[in-house]
Amino acid sequence: DGLECGDDGCGASCGECPQAAPVCSDAQLCEAECVAQCDGLECGDDGCGASCGECPQAAPVCSDAQLCEAECVAQCDGLECGDDGCGASCGECPLEMPVCDADQKCIACVPDCANKACGGDGCGATCGTCDDYASCEGTSLTSYSEGVCVEGAGEAVCEYSETVNDCAADGEVCASDQCTSTDPNDFVFGQASSVITKLDIMGAAAGETCCFDLDGDGDTDNLLGAHLTSWASLGGNDEPEVSPEIGGLLPLLNYDGLDDIADDSELEIRGFYGSELPSDESSVMAGTADFTVDLMSFMTGTAAPKTSFETASIVAGTLDANGAQFLIATTLGPFKLLVPVTGARLVADVTLGPNGVGPQFQDAKLGGSILMVDFFEALNTDIADTCSCLGLDDGLFIVDETTLKVTCADSDGGTCDENGSESESACLNLSETCIPIAGILKGDLDTDNDDVMDAMSVGAWVSATSATITGLATE
Repeated sequence: DGLECGDDGCGASCGECPQAAPVCSDAQLCEAECVAQCDGLECGDDGCGASCGECPQAAPVCSDAQLCEAECVAQCDGLECGDDGCGASCGECPLEMPVCDADQKCIACVPDCANKACGGDGCGATCGTCDDYASCEGTSLTSYSEGVCVEGAGEAVCEYSETVNDCAADGEVCASDQCTSTDPNDFVFGQASSVITKLDIMGAAAGETCCFDLDGDGDTDNLLGAHLTSWASLGGNDEPEVSPEIGGLLPLLNYDGLDDIADDSELEIRGFYGSELPSDESSVMAGTADFTVDLMSFMTGTAAPKTSFETASIVAGTLDANGAQFLIATTLGPFKLLVPVTGARLVADVTLGPNGVGPQFQDAKLGGSILMVDFFEALNTDIADTCSCLGLDDGLFIVDETTLKVTCADSDGGTCDENGSESESACLNLSETCIPIAGILKGDLDTDNDDVMDAMSVGAWVSATSATITGLATE
């Protein structure tokens, strides 16, 4: 049944095939006779189980197109990488010279992140990631989530799903990229806290420059530390004064969600200022002091702290917190500066402090950048207070916020007397040397990738011990 030809199993035939389909196949079905397909072909299968020809010795290779070709000879003389002309490679580039250029030579990789907010940098690293974030505009909080990197035409941008929430609908304000109460008394502190007891920008105690390579050139960046050291002589100081105190208030760190002092994958760290030193000042260094928090720690009219790290975690006893802003108080010659540090990072080997709750650490690394416009604003502010004899209403240093070119206000020394007080003499000297000083005080970091050095690097060794925050100070 179903057979058209061939043996029927009893010595007879299942049928004879007609002339139109004369071939009895292995399946005992009648088929048309196979016609070889070799037109334009020189070798290989003819479609009927035979060959279209054998290739001669001069061209012994039968190609995929069934044509006879000469045997391929790899062309790698003087080449280090890339195609050998025969579908193989002339070699792989080492990690220290990872890029194969147009001349098939291995070269060092130069990252290219121009016009790229995300995606690859061409060297195996990334130009950025599309992390979720939020921003405030008036009372509206816009949340950007589910970021996707879209690349094309030499550019790469993050595209997000956006959600807008009106904080005012719940009687709140938008601050620090969140909806928050207008009353600092509504803020809930974490149970664990530390008090900063030392801040050393020059790093003399540790014997080395602190702290991070902020521009990726392989060197530690701390331009402010270099300026402080070289300018100490302006005020007759052997060492510049650098204190963790701001206006007599010690900075505090508060940890929310700290469950394990050795390993905690995610926690929130915020910075505050203790309202006053405890009556027993020895308890500060002993790690058992209680503090109330000064209202200056919060953004005006909100329950949002001014200092908050964007990310923080503890891995194998090492705390790594990133993305905060904090204030440092220091001197530049005879002048006292209070400047904000942005993009701050804290790396510390932490253990449980003496009070059994808050972390403690010694000579941890704290670094970040100071925008040059903020630096000169702080310098001008103290010059205005210290050097009233110069008679300058708008500050000595004039900064073009677009080009960051710094010029000096016209000053004939005002009523400053070089034989007068120490500060008057220093002010007169500053007005006379303003132009060369402006030439020295330049940034070393480009924070917005516009080829303008708009910030100054800073690093500080910091120590802290445990402390307890009992609440807000009463006004």
